[in-house]
Amino acid sequence: MNNEQAQQALENIGSQLKLELDEEMPTFSFENEAIGFVSDISIVIFATGGYLKHKLSDEEYSILVELSKTYTENRIQDKTFNGFVDSLSKTDKPTRTKIINYVKELISSDSNAE
Repeated sequence: MNNEQAQQALENIGSQLKLELDEEMPTFSFENEAIGFVSDISIVIFATGGYLKHKLSDEEYSILVELSKTYTENRIQDKTFNGFVDSLSKTDKPTRTKIINYVKELISSDSNAE
């Protein structure tokens, strides 16, 4: 589950929690007050008291737990692809041509390609 999927799941259950979508370990907040963040293996609640204003429901907690099970580098949508594109743009022309030809070959043999 990436950050956007987690945010959508929260909205689907009527939650008002908001995730920082561009962070690998996103904070979650309620009415602009940070409550905690989702680390790489757990959920951390800040001791500032925001959790007193908004007690996490079982459904919210389970969504955040599911997000915590996702590797941090996979939480930001398109990050891997953007990294690939950035690397590709920095490679020399012969290497770039080989990669492009390889991708074309993959697409031509993929029955699900658009």
